Amino acid sequence: MSAQVERFLNLCQTWDGNQISPELNQETRWFLDAARSDQRWLIEAAQALPTLAPEAAAWLSLAFGNAVENGFGIEVTGPAVLERFLATVDLLPDGDDPTTEQERQLTMFTYLCQSVVAHLARLPHDRQRLATAQLLERLDDLSEYTYAARWVESALRRASGPLIVLHPPTRTGLLLQVHNVAWAFHLFSLLQTAVGTQLPGGREPD
Repeated sequence: MSAQVERFLNLCQTWDGNQISPELNQETRWFLDAARSDQRWLIEAAQALPTLAPEAAAWLSLAFGNAVENGFGIEVTGPAVLERFLATVDLLPDGDDPTTEQERQLTMFTYLCQSVVAHLARLPHDRQRLATAQLLERLDDLSEYTYAARWVESALRRASGPLIVLHPPTRTGLLLQVHNVAWAFHLFSLLQTAVGTQLPGGREPD
């Protein structure tokens, strides 16, 4: 590992989930600027993510999420963040009162989930792969401990792809494409907006 990345990761270890030191803030800016022009910084940091303490992993994941939201490639940070997320899920309480260590993990889980959501927005195949009944149920249970579990659950329940709208009275069908939507009432408003007056008797939403 390069000395620069090691210095950055050591500073990540100093974060307690609250106050961000000027040194950590400055080093994070350096890291993101360097990684924009040279992906090796991301690769080195991503390789270290599984071994970091919860606080350091949370801060590094936030930095990765920031990078993704600002147009960085996702092929390096995506697998690392999702792997850390799944490993953390296995450590969290399951219906019992959390231990001291689990409380620590839950606090950092909130920040980790922020990064997971940012990554999932650009990883439709991973959203589909992870949206198993088992994980969705586990996240639903974890929402009793932290609202962050709901963020990820909501992201996993969103879908993209073709959608066929059938209008039996006129034996008409329309092929639409949906992007990152959930099966909720708002979906029907979106459909009505897209279809509008193309169907007999159809209208724009009120």
